[in-house]
Amino acid sequence: MFENMDSKSLCLEFRPRKACFSKAQVLWRGFALNGLLSATQPQVDLSQEDLTELLFDLYGTLELVELSELYQAVLKEPSLQQKIDWPQFFRNQGLQYNMRLVDLLKVLTDLPTTFKNWAFEKKVSANDLMPLISLKDPSGFTQICEVIAERRLTRSEGKKAIDLLVDLFLMGKTARELMPLDESSWIDQLSSLRYPQTKKRDQQQANTQNQWPDFVQVQSLRQGDRRIHRMQIHYFDDSDLSEKLRRLKTPMES
Repeated sequence: MFENMDSKSLCLEFRPRKACFSKAQVLWRGFALNGLLSATQPQVDLSQEDLTELLFDLYGTLELVELSELYQAVLKEPSLQQKIDWPQFFRNQGLQYNMRLVDLLKVLTDLPTTFKNWAFEKKVSANDLMPLISLKDPSGFTQICEVIAERRLTRSEGKKAIDLLVDLFLMGKTARELMPLDESSWIDQLSSLRYPQTKKRDQQQANTQNQWPDFVQVQSLRQGDRRIHRMQIHYFDDSDLSEKLRRLKTPMES
């Protein structure tokens, strides 16, 4: 009888964020795959089934954070791990089994719960978070991950922030230097740190455009290795055009 055994050793330590497909307790060779053993809950023994397919039948397609938790839970149980066809396990989830993916799942395990909840809510993909495996010490990224969650960035904003943040970490920036300075766009702040020369050119261009009168619209374009400026003058009639051309010419001569 299962109730006389050590229920902890017989339970797969995984709790999905959404309901399991089976209301009965599913047993596989002495393991409860979907919750702690209970004498009051209906039980079904599916030990004859393939474990890889059984887990997919139980939980279906998982979000990346859930997948990392299930992966780590199976690794803790050697008797289960040896029976899993890992390439098929990940194919069932629409992913290709490789070491980069495995490294990412390990990194996710140690990230803050708030960040994992954000990643689950936004349906973040493996590609979105793959830059994290470039960090030598992902634990140093913990504080930054909490900021991403607290600011409730969208998935696209989060991906862009992570790309910039990882680059800046690899450039030697500290978490303190990367904290939001105010309530304005954090991503703009990070972009300025990551691409200071681009920011400088953008500011110079903005200053140049601001020098033109309000009836002139100037667009800066790049053609090969040259930059050209396209100018539009808004006018009502020939007399108005002549006056505006005169106003443009006067500062140039002075």
